[in-house]
Amino acid sequence: MVNDDKIFNGMEEVIKSRINNALLIKGKTGIPQELIEKHTATVKLNKNEKGIGISIYNGLVCRMKYKSPFKGQINIGDIVMFLNGSLVHFEKKDNVQSKHFGTLAQEMLSKDSPTLEIGFIRLKSRLLDVPVPKGFTATEDYKTDTVFVYLYSFMKFGLHVQKVMGTAIVSYTTPISISSISFNIGETILTVDDKKVDCIEQIKERIREGCIEKGFARVTVTYPAIDILRNSVRNQINTAAREIERPIYSIGEDARKFAQSGITAVKTAAEPKSILRLTKKQDATPTGDVNSKQIKTSLIGFRNSVGEHDIPSEWNSKLFVWLPPMKTADSEKNGGFQASSVYKKPLN
Repeated sequence: MVNDDKIFNGMEEVIKSRINNALLIKGKTGIPQELIEKHTATVKLNKNEKGIGISIYNGLVCRMKYKSPFKGQINIGDIVMFLNGSLVHFEKKDNVQSKHFGTLAQEMLSKDSPTLEIGFIRLKSRLLDVPVPKGFTATEDYKTDTVFVYLYSFMKFGLHVQKVMGTAIVSYTTPISISSISFNIGETILTVDDKKVDCIEQIKERIREGCIEKGFARVTVTYPAIDILRNSVRNQINTAAREIERPIYSIGEDARKFAQSGITAVKTAAEPKSILRLTKKQDATPTGDVNSKQIKTSLIGFRNSVGEHDIPSEWNSKLFVWLPPMKTADSEKNGGFQASSVYKKPLN
């Protein structure tokens, strides 16, 4: 991915139109220029690749396959404008000369090993290391960021928070949603547009008000900076999702030995030893007597009959059902057992 402004020169009105088409709520003032990033992504396809693995709705990237050649360069929420230097349109056409993206893409893909270059817009989603907002006390070993939230069309909001000690903590974000673009699990949401929030209802209302006013909402979040495990996992996920080539992560010393033995077994295609150990019985003699050698008891086996056991009265569980005794000739003499709606266990 390259920051390239050349193909975007003189396209201010078209960029504004494409952003308005991609957003559900445009805002009265519009998105400021400092939040608009312009990039290009280039890939060379193999002969067997017949698609780019991206779902685009009215210019907005809403889906991306895991095996897409543009994985790591183009993200969900990006707005496509150019293909190989040509301005493209989708469902809605601007008042400028452009080609339909699908038609141009099929033309490019019909060639052997084509090179595709997509020019797209990305709205800035995060500003790192900002001051703690007024009314909050800075906590040691915690970082504070500003998250910019936009209400995109064709996407769910998808934010789930848990209220803990008067604060709203992100507990889950629905995949391929507006929240998955902006928030990370474990972050504490402090304010939305400098207004304190502590529940999902307030967060949604403040974000909606901000988007109606200016096209986006400014959310302040905080998270621990010394949580080694979570930050390591988060960084690895972000790196794997954004880089073209996946990095090779080192394996810990305790796991390397077992991993190496597993790789060796796969390479040699050796049949692993069974963990199930059974002892075979000796063949019987013609007279039916078993050999005098001691026979080891099998570690597993099956009973030939069903064993019936009484259930202790102190076991109080719905898994057990008491059944009345079977009727016999003796029990039926002179009336025997009388019908009763409640069965009482007979005394032995």
